[in-house]
Amino acid sequence: KSWIERKVDECNDDGQNHHLVVFTHGLAIKFLLAELLDSERSTAFRTPIDNTSITELCYRDKQLVKKKKKRNNSEHLHV
Repeated sequence: KSWIERKVDECNDDGQNHHLVVFTHGLAIKFLLAELLDSERSTAFRTPIDNTSITELCYRDKQLVKKKKKRNNSEHLHV
């Protein structure tokens, strides 16, 4: 969590809009989302996240916007 927050701060230091892409393993993203979204950590492993899915979060003014833009999106697998 602290690494993500540091990177978001670095990306926004110049006042421009930037995109930050982070790749994780399935279990890691479940616990990271629980931490970032202040969800229950003891049940984070039950969060439905498919392998190779995309979860997109949005930060504004260095703060996480709690409404997720995209979570567990696997449309790219159904081609």
